[in-house]
Amino acid sequence: MDLKAIYQKYKKVLQPALYCKNRILGLRIHNKGKNNTVQGIGQCRIKKSRISVNGDNNKIIINDMSSLFEVNVSIVGSNNTILIGERNYLEGCSFCVEDDHNTITLGSHVYIYSDTEISAIESTEVSIGNDCLFSANIMIRTGDSHVIMDETSGKRLNYSESICFADKVWLGNGCKVLKGSKIGAECVVGTGALVTHKTPVVNHSVLAGVPAKVVSTGIKWSQQR
Repeated sequence: MDLKAIYQKYKKVLQPALYCKNRILGLRIHNKGKNNTVQGIGQCRIKKSRISVNGDNNKIIINDMSSLFEVNVSIVGSNNTILIGERNYLEGCSFCVEDDHNTITLGSHVYIYSDTEISAIESTEVSIGNDCLFSANIMIRTGDSHVIMDETSGKRLNYSESICFADKVWLGNGCKVLKGSKIGAECVVGTGALVTHKTPVVNHSVLAGVPAKVVSTGIKWSQQR
């Protein structure tokens, strides 16, 4: 079901709220391009959110029972995909995609909170597994946005790289996860940590520090207190 088509058809009658299988309250869509789609599957819920697309053949898919509250999505480029799995809760976060052929994928039962930014550029991917919990003020970026070159040869030094989170990763407040990072399953990343491509991938571990290092192993965590 195309959320934009539904909204445009019924907005004069049901604005500001639309109730059907999907629930939309104050969704704003800015579309500049061709063949861009926003697809809601099942009973997804979107409230006070904004989607801006400038390019062609981009897809945003929101799966059953996922809720988006005050979420901003910005895509500048073509052939990009944002896929949000089932039963996710996203509040006050943003997704930023630039250039072509990027992908941001969220598994199921993912919770992401305020002022968290997830960015993919230059044909890279951010992959987030199931049962992940991301606190506030987090920055996740697959690239640096600007080019750094060797002074003598002119060769580029800072290519963008994909980022991967395994299942059940908990990011503390103020974490930064940079290009090429991989975080293993059942891991906790401490407040203010800086994860890079050099951070060891160790399942069931605690990462902390700048840059992040493994400070504890053999752990597991729960959202319950």
